[in-house]
Amino acid sequence: GRNGTIYEAVLDAQDDLFKSQDRYLQPVFTLPEKQPITGITFEGFSQDNRTRRGAVIVTTATRIYQFSGPLERKNEDGGRLFESLFEPYRTSAPKFVEIPGPLQYSELHSFTPPPSLTSSSTSTSQQLAWLTGSGIYHGMLTLPPSSDTLIDSASLLPYPLPPHGSGSEPPISICLTEFHFVILYRDRICAVSSLDETLVWEEALPLKPNEKPVALTADKARKTYWLYTDSSLFELVIKDEDRDVWNIYLRKESYDLALRYTKTPPQRAMVNSALAEHQFNQGNYLTAAQNYAQSATPFEEVALSFSDLGEKGRDGMRLFLIARLERCAKTASITPKDNIETW
Repeated sequence: GRNGTIYEAVLDAQDDLFKSQDRYLQPVFTLPEKQPITGITFEGFSQDNRTRRGAVIVTTATRIYQFSGPLERKNEDGGRLFESLFEPYRTSAPKFVEIPGPLQYSELHSFTPPPSLTSSSTSTSQQLAWLTGSGIYHGMLTLPPSSDTLIDSASLLPYPLPPHGSGSEPPISICLTEFHFVILYRDRICAVSSLDETLVWEEALPLKPNEKPVALTADKARKTYWLYTDSSLFELVIKDEDRDVWNIYLRKESYDLALRYTKTPPQRAMVNSALAEHQFNQGNYLTAAQNYAQSATPFEEVALSFSDLGEKGRDGMRLFLIARLERCAKTASITPKDNIETW
C-alpha cells in the first residue's frame, strides 16, 4: 500500500469470482518507515521436508526488506496464510538494506531459472533485481536459506554511462531476463550482462514526437518482454541470449557451467583445455589427463608436461594415451594415432 501496509488477499478459482460481493483482503504487516511499497515477491519452500515456510521480499524507494517464517492456514483466521509469517516482525524489526538515492520510485523484478539449472531438487532459487537511484541492486534468493540473509551474492551495479555524453540520468524502468538486465531510459534502451556486468547492447528508441516511454514488463509464462509508451507497444525479441555465456563462465573459471553452455565441439575443446590445465596445476593429474584427452591442447605439449613430472606423471600419461587412442578410434584419425603409438 501507499502507507507501507502489506495486504493478504484470497482469490478463489471459480467462474463467479468477480460476481461475488465478498472479498478477503486483510492487512498483515506495515513497514516501519510507512513509505509506499514499490515491489513485492514471494517464494514458498520446505524446511526439513516437513514445515512449509515462505520468504517475502518487499521494496520501497530506498529500502529492500526481507521476511521469512512458517506458513500456516488456520480456519479461525478465515483462511489467512501469512499471519504466522509476519507475526515475529511485530515485536522485532525486519532485516533490510537501505540505498539512498534521488529517485522517488523503484522496481523489483525476479527471474526463476529453468528447473534443470537448479543445484538441487530440494532447493529453489530466484534472481532478483531492484532498481534504485544508485544502481541495480541484485542477487540470488536461494531457499532454504543458508544464513539469516535471504539474498545471496548481493551487489550494486552502477548504471552505464550514456554514449557520447558526460552526464547521466536515472533509468525509467528495468526488466530481468535469464542473463541480462534490460534498462529503459528516456531516449534509449540497453542490456547489461548479469554475469559480468558488461554493456552488450544499446539502441535509440524509435519514438514519435512528444512520445514518452513508460515502462518495461515481462510475461513470465510466455517468456516475452515488452516496452510500452504513452501511445505504443513494442516487443523485445530475444534470440540466442546464451551464445556467449560459456565464455563468460570460462573466464570466471566456472568450468562445469562453461561446459553446460557450450554449443560447438571447438568450444567444448577450449573449455576442456582450460579445465585440464587447472587440474594439472592443482596436482590432479588423472583427472587432468581425462580432460586433456577431450581438449584442443596439442598432443606433444600434454605428453611433455606429464613426462616432466617423472614418476608422478606416469599414471597420468598412461591414462591420457589410452583416452586419446579411444578418441582417435572413434574419429578415425590416423596421423595422431601413429604419434601416440610412437610414444
